[in-house]
Formats: sequence, structure tokens, C-alpha cells
Amino acid sequence: MADSIRERAGTTRRRERLVDMVADQRSVEDLAEVFGVSASTIRRDLRALAADSKIVRTLGGAVTAQRLERSWHDKTRVEASAKTHIAQAAVPLVPDGAVVFIDAGTSAAALAARLADNPTVTLVTNGLSAAVAVADGRAALIVLGGKLRRPTAGMTGMMTVSGLDLVHPHIAFLGCEALDPVLGVNCPDVEVAAFKRRLMAQCQQSWVLADHTKFDTTSAFPYWAGLGTSTGVITDSVSATGQATVLEDLRARGHDVIVA
Repeated sequence: MADSIRERAGTTRRRERLVDMVADQRSVEDLAEVFGVSASTIRRDLRALAADSKIVRTLGGAVTAQRLERSWHDKTRVEASAKTHIAQAAVPLVPDGAVVFIDAGTSAAALAARLADNPTVTLVTNGLSAAVAVADGRAALIVLGGKLRRPTAGMTGMMTVSGLDLVHPHIAFLGCEALDPVLGVNCPDVEVAAFKRRLMAQCQQSWVLADHTKFDTTSAFPYWAGLGTSTGVITDSVSATGQATVLEDLRARGHDVIVA
């Protein structure tokens, strides 16, 4: 019985570490070697974590690799302080009376919560987390329909695009998986990339909310939405590898940059 308890404890610890490693692009075989277990054990762990909505398994990159994406519940606890500072820096950019698009994702939801009590603005979102953050506020709220994409709790698909076509926001705030000055906003799938590109084209002004961890593109998904000519970037002041170079490149390409 003691051996069984230790085995269960070991499984729990391994799965907790797997959740923390989801940003890495690794094959099942690589993960098995890291943890010193069989590939079938890792596959069972991944199925169990997916069933618990701790991760979502998506295909991307090398065909032998499976990239893992954090659920939005887990993302709320990652770089929470940075997201707060970024949201606070974004609030003054929103004029009274504006129609504001708030993207799906936790950084955007942090901003939505700070705009919720402004009765003069209309907030448009495809994100459930942003909608919940605004639900008890005084701002007008429009929620775009579509197919629910569970990792980010965001709506995608033709219904979402059709809804966006009815509204041309004055300003939009987008989240990202990673950010590159040339390629633009990294996205977990092609539908999300197409939607963000369309959104940046329709808005008078758009801003990407990107904390310092988003400037590392080594584990990026293979889907990108190029930055619009009127798209800026808001980030936090924590220095990260490559961050200063990326920000300099963005400015050189004509994009406004705000460091919170």
C-alpha cells in the first residue's frame, strides 16, 4: 500500500511538471527521457491532463512533436503582475465614447476588468473571460458568437468573423502567444491568425498586449498574423532575453511601443 501511495504521488508530481513544460516543443519520446518513464506513460499523463483541462494538445511544428497549450485557467496565474501593469498602461489609450475590441485571453481580460465601469465605452469581445470580467460593470458589452476554442475560452470561426464585420472598433487590444517584429502576432491555429489579421485591418488603431515572456519565439506555433501599420505594442519593464532588440526593431519599423 505504501508503494502504491508513493507511485500515485510520483505521478502527481510528474504531471505537475508536465503542465509547467507545455511551452516547450518536445516529442513524447523526449518527455519520456526527461522523466525516466516510458512513452506510453507520458501519453497517459497527457490524456489525463487534457481530460482535466490542464492542457490542450494541438498539432504543430515537426510531425513527430506535439506542442502543448496552456488552458486559460492556468494562464491567469502566469505573469499576473506583468499583465496588471500592461492593463493599467492601456487604460489611458481608450477615449470616452470609444468602441473597443478586447481579444480573448488573460492579458486582454485584465484590461477588460479595468474598463468595465466606464459607462461611455462599448466593449466588443470574442473572449468569455473578458465577457465575465465586464458582466457586472457599466460599460456596454457586445459578445461575438462562434465556436468555442477552449484553451483561450475564445470564439472562432465564420460566425465570429461575421459578427466582427458588423462592428468597426475604434481601437483593439490583442493577446498573443509570442511576438516577432517581422512575422507579427503568433497564434495557436490558422483560424485565430486569420481573425487577428482581419481585426487589425478593420480597426483605426490596435495594440498587442505582450509581457516579457512573449519575446521568446523558440517554441512558437507555426501561425502568424502580420502587424498592421497602425498596430503598437504594450509590454512590461522586466528585462528578458531578446526583448530590447525586438522593441528596437518594432520602433524602427514604425510601431509605437509602450513599456509599462
